[in-house]
Amino acid sequence: SISVCDLFALGASTNNTHFDIVYRGEIIRILHVVTSLHEYDTGKRYTSKSQDRLFDSVLPTLVKSTSSLLSSWDDENSQRRYLVDVFLILGYELPTESNRYKQVVGNITSIPHFSASGGSVEIWDDAVPQFRKEDLAKQHRIVVKDAIEILEKDTGKFYYDMFSCWEDDMLMLRHHFDTYLDLMDGLRGNHTTEIVSSDTFHGPMSDTQIDRLIPGFIRVEVVSSKKKIARKNT
Repeated sequence: SISVCDLFALGASTNNTHFDIVYRGEIIRILHVVTSLHEYDTGKRYTSKSQDRLFDSVLPTLVKSTSSLLSSWDDENSQRRYLVDVFLILGYELPTESNRYKQVVGNITSIPHFSASGGSVEIWDDAVPQFRKEDLAKQHRIVVKDAIEILEKDTGKFYYDMFSCWEDDMLMLRHHFDTYLDLMDGLRGNHTTEIVSSDTFHGPMSDTQIDRLIPGFIRVEVVSSKKKIARKNT
């Protein structure tokens, strides 16, 4: 099974170069990476065989996640706003000249604020390493490795502030990212420059200890009653 779950921030701050408005809050540029093994459901793990997974599940989830992040531009009270680039890693072929490819790109680019904010869509299809289907779940590391080295031409700062890498059915909304960044800010604010003994397990943390900490998510799956019954009968 595919298991991709990762979210981390570089701590850089992106300048607003795509909107003709003045916004003095924090602007976060995210590379949102989604990995999907099957174009159609296999019938395993409580799915219906041959159901269109790409258009019935993956794309709606991706569009809802991206729309939620970009809705920050409509919120006058938002302390931070998001810019989003989307990267799809697929375990099957999706030719660029196909209608399905064009529909996927069209659905994403039509999200309010996506194109106006300079958002981009990139699709890496047929991405399964030869002879090892399980390694598709590791391919996002290659994407992040390449993207993390991209710098802004004008400032020399990191182009992306955050990397968000998930399975194809994970719904990540704006408040998830806000919570993550709030926790990061809280951790950075609760420290001291003093040298702390390795035996100390309470009180303010040192700069070195802070550098080793990042917030984490606990994944919770909502199981319907139909799935619960199926599990009891197996």
